[in-house]
Amino acid sequence: MVSKVRGPGAPLYAAAARKQMKRIHVGSRVRIADGTTLHAALRGPAERRPEPGQMLWAGRDASVTGYQRGADNRSLYALKDAPGLWPEEWLDPI
Repeated sequence: MVSKVRGPGAPLYAAAARKQMKRIHVGSRVRIADGTTLHAALRGPAERRPEPGQMLWAGRDASVTGYQRGADNRSLYALKDAPGLWPEEWLDPI
């Protein structure tokens, strides 16, 4: 059973989950994952693979211009001048 306790007595897993959340908002700047990370994603499920044009953006900085939730409830971001939608795990706030 999962406890819903909040505050000083909250379980450690709740604090760990908050640390994993990234603060990405429309208008913020992000750094796209490096080529190694994007190449590793090519071996994943088809719907989670980067598009060919996205591979060229590895390691670059960009501005977030849009946000939406994917069918699998993932956070997806549109980036200025970059092709396609970018999942949160490929982006780091800067």
